Amino acid sequence: MQNENPTKVDAPAGSQVAGGGGGGGGGAAPAAGGGGDCPEAFLREVDEHYRIRSFPESARFELCQFIRRAWVPEGEALDFGRASPLFRRPTTTLLPLKKLRRFTEQAVLELICQPPCSRGDVENADAIFAFSFGYRIPLAGRIPGPTELDDTATPRRLPGPNNEALARIARDLKVATAKPIVAQFEIGEALPPNCPADGTAARRDMGTDDAIDEFLRKMQWVEDPIAKKQKVLNARTVIVVAHRHQVGRCLVLLNHRKLKCLVPSWEYIEYDVACEAQWRVRNPQIYICSDFVSMCAWMA
Repeated sequence: MQNENPTKVDAPAGSQVAGGGGGGGGGAAPAAGGGGDCPEAFLREVDEHYRIRSFPESARFELCQFIRRAWVPEGEALDFGRASPLFRRPTTTLLPLKKLRRFTEQAVLELICQPPCSRGDVENADAIFAFSFGYRIPLAGRIPGPTELDDTATPRRLPGPNNEALARIARDLKVATAKPIVAQFEIGEALPPNCPADGTAARRDMGTDDAIDEFLRKMQWVEDPIAKKQKVLNARTVIVVAHRHQVGRCLVLLNHRKLKCLVPSWEYIEYDVACEAQWRVRNPQIYICSDFVSMCAWMA
């Protein structure tokens, strides 16, 4: 089997979320000021969550700066649109701190208690869930040809190196365990013809929670084939294949659906810095802010 060894990744010098203030090294959680500043205890909890998820210190520092810019002292809430125009939308407006504390308390506990995955564990799993991470598009300074366009006449997504690496991990797991793979389409298209996905999510943009909905429907593990955010009917165990920085979020969302999760020892932690087409996964400094906003909106 191939072994995807983790590698510490830092973003290119000077890269940060739009509107940011300094994303260099330094301590992960800068000391809180007085009065109306975001509580230092909350920043420490957030930092611990992302430290467990292997984010580099420079990314955690950028996230703390991002949270400080989003802090609304008069309402004891976070307004992410204030921190960056990239997140100016109704679902991220004035999320109260009391609710967001659930995110840090529950998520850190679930990640710390997540057991390691042994060979015996994976052989007793019910399925392999494979989550995509970014993609490429075939532009390269030219007009794409007809075969490079999807059915909406926009450039057809290519899996890219991230999803190709994740597909190799999913393939190796299927070969070793004979368990079915359900995957987002970027990974499904990167799997070889002799080891195809047993179920592939629709070819469209979807968040992690929506992808889980599709996976559960493909496996026929939920009662209603249309309703969202359903819990599984019976006890199920899944092997989670995802980017090292995304897998913690996947575990929290899957655990909420009453699924037991296993994480394989092979992991992938690179970024497609050169040609990534999805802005929020271009480097750890940007992705950590996007992940935090999504998790907070989900918890609130």
